[in-house]
Amino acid sequence: HYRHRINGDCDTMRTIRTTTDTNDLMLDNSGNLAMLFESDAVSQETRHFAACQRGEKVFERTTGVLYWNAAFGAQTNLVQFRSSLRQSILRAPRVGEVVSLDVFRDGDVVRYNAVIRDAVTNGALTVNE
Repeated sequence: HYRHRINGDCDTMRTIRTTTDTNDLMLDNSGNLAMLFESDAVSQETRHFAACQRGEKVFERTTGVLYWNAAFGAQTNLVQFRSSLRQSILRAPRVGEVVSLDVFRDGDVVRYNAVIRDAVTNGALTVNE
């Protein structure tokens, strides 16, 4: 994620747009990297933080979601998964609060629906997987 000043008086969040399913970089109509701004950038970065497995970040080995222990094990522990997911979401840029977080099984898949509060705009955003 990136932040820059516009006219020296306002912080704007922006990030490179990626595909939802494979996390590949996307290009705009001119062939440049596609960008997301403000609430779209906050939502995408929150999804990225929610998808990060515990130990995946080289310099932050203790952060991330407990996917293997809580979601992929022989017995799914939704309480433990929800707790680690909430902690990871709160680490995302500009997330000031997790207003609500529902974690549920959809067949063999563990999914979530979250409502977060943007710490800068105070707006509510829905993020899900």
